[in-house]
Amino acid sequence: MKVKFNALNIGTVTMHQWDFGQTLEFDDVPENSEVHFPVPNSTELAVVNVVDGSCAIPDGTLTIEKDSLRAYLYQHNTNSGRTRKTVIIRLIPRPQPEGFVYDPTDEEVLDYNDLKDRVEAIVTAAENGEYDGRDGTNGVDGQDGEDGASAYEIAVDNGFVGTEQQWLASLKGETGATGATGATGAAGAKGDKGDKGDKGDKGDKGDKGDPGDTPMHAYSTTEQVVGTWIDGKPIYEKIIQKAVNLKSSTTEWVNSCVNTSDIPIDNLISFWWKTANGSSRPLFTNYNGTNIDVFFNYQPINLYTTYAVIQYTKTTDIL
Repeated sequence: MKVKFNALNIGTVTMHQWDFGQTLEFDDVPENSEVHFPVPNSTELAVVNVVDGSCAIPDGTLTIEKDSLRAYLYQHNTNSGRTRKTVIIRLIPRPQPEGFVYDPTDEEVLDYNDLKDRVEAIVTAAENGEYDGRDGTNGVDGQDGEDGASAYEIAVDNGFVGTEQQWLASLKGETGATGATGATGAAGAKGDKGDKGDKGDKGDKGDKGDPGDTPMHAYSTTEQVVGTWIDGKPIYEKIIQKAVNLKSSTTEWVNSCVNTSDIPIDNLISFWWKTANGSSRPLFTNYNGTNIDVFFNYQPINLYTTYAVIQYTKTTDIL
């Protein structure tokens, strides 16, 4: 499934629930990229490396009972990492396939570091002689054999079509039938009450979570998040001032400075009037960091309650 991103680095794909074996494909993906997918009934994320511009979607992701999910395209290097883009997966609900039982414990996603650790453990064991002969002596060196084909190459030779990552995802077998329930064992003796342990140290404060899904838009004097700016910061919106029966002869309010000193504005994105009859008009403004000077180049709106609306990013949001 090809993912195309908008100017806010957000891409949307749509697929059916329970349709396993799906992949995401990207254009211009930076090196050392991976995608973090949600895991059913868990706060953990499944990590899948991007290989040749694509990655497999873990089957468990498509069993989650939600209308939409979020995955994150993440780039890392030796010392740091950063979330580059967001993928919204819209799930079309459908009944679970008949006779199918999904067991999330059967699914394991390994990233590069996991695989590296396992290989290094095997090499260390071999260097320590753990794979020598049964009598404890070093065995006779055998002759070098010819390099054989990998399991993936054998699968391709036998008709498999797809990337190596897709082939790895296909190795998961169907869940076997549930075994019969065993007899209930006898109750064990009640153990002694253990000593009360010392109270542990207070844990470190957790990282700030990602912004939640954007709610349905509604104009309000309460600050709300309505999108993401090009630098990755949340875009906030709120009504900051109101006037009743605004007329062309009433210039005192519209030409005065609108004070925003209580808002830690980093970047004023837009400023406009919103009237009770549903119309809205942008304004020419001059922002000095605290006040907004308003300038009209048209006939002002007449006979309506009129609201001043701003959109902005905050200096307190640090990427």
